[in-house]
This record gives sequence, C-alpha cells and structure tokens, in this order.
Amino acid sequence: MGEAHEEYLVLEGVFQDEKGDFPVGTYVRNPPTSRHAPAAAQGATILVKLHQFDPKDRAQLWIDTAASADDLVPLFEDRQEQVSVET
Repeated sequence: MGEAHEEYLVLEGVFQDEKGDFPVGTYVRNPPTSRHAPAAAQGATILVKLHQFDPKDRAQLWIDTAASADDLVPLFEDRQEQVSVET
C-alpha cells in the first residue's frame, strides 16, 4: 500500500481499493496520511490530482456524482479551495 495524497474522478470502468469498488462518476479524496492499494481489475480511466493537499488536511471523501441531478456537483470546500464537477 502506498500513501495516497490524491483526489480522483472515475471516468470509465471501475476503480478499486480495499474500501470497495468505485464506478463511473465516483469522486474519491485521499488526504495526507491516508493509504490505499489501488487497482482496476477490468480497467479504468481516472482523472487524478496528486500531492496538492495542505499537510494538515485529513478530509477523506467518496461521492457518487452520478447520483446527482444537478449540473454542478460540489465535492469539497475549505478555506483554501473549492472543488466541484460540472456534468
């Protein structure tokens, strides 16, 4: 398992780790100190941002953006950033 420090959005396929399967539209946020063992048994395409976290950030999230009927889906917000996806 490696340190995560990442956020990603699953664009195609199913991405996985020990917490479960993440299908298309899933947003995952793994802050500093989190760990996981990523995989994609059947293949997956993800959009990923690496190592952009404040070292003190500990907010870990899993959001199914496909479940939202809104065109703009808020994902995360703190005093330094606001993350959303527009469908």
